Parts: sequence; C-alpha cells; structure tokens
Amino acid sequence: MKVARARRILVVDDNRDIASVLAEVLRRRGHEVAVAHAAGAGLEPAQSFRPQLARATFASVGSLGSSDRRLVIQGLRASASRAGMRARCLALRPGGPTVIAVSCST
Repeated sequence: MKVARARRILVVDDNRDIASVLAEVLRRRGHEVAVAHAAGAGLEPAQSFRPQLARATFASVGSLGSSDRRLVIQGLRASASRAGMRARCLALRPGGPTVIAVSCST
C-alpha cells in the first residue's frame, strides 16, 4: 500500500536486520529511505540526504551513551536547519533500547 505523501526517511539502527526490514517496508510504501548502522554514521546521511523523518534505535548495551544521543539529535537538528526546516525531536529509553525520533518540516 502506497502512502499519499512520500517522505525522505533516515533509519539508524545498530541491528542491521531490523534496519533492513524497516527500510524495505518503508520503501514498499513509497518512501525514499537511507540507512545507517551507528550513531556517528547516521549524521552523514542526515547532512546529504536531508530526511524529513529520522528514526534511530540503539539496543546494544553501551552502543549509545547520553553524549552520543545528544550528538545525534544536535546533528539532525543542524541538518534540518541548513535545509530550512525545523526539527522536532523525541528521545525515549523506556526500560529498553534508546529510540530517537526526529520530524522535520518547513
């Protein structure tokens, strides 16, 4: 099923299988998707790809410290700002993996 309005979505996940499956589902729905597998690696596509939505999850123990979470959020916000968009960020760690969701709009 295609969506009415396709988006550019960045998927950052330290679990390559989950990242691949999520990216494929999003592509089949009509979205343009970029994938990265590490916090620092997620910032590079954010700058060139200019995602409208970013979803990052880091489940491995020690894979993403609080300073890394801040770097990811700051990098995604800076990328959105350079593209003339506003970024709204949400970072969750509800007793499980760290999930960062960023929505960018003009």
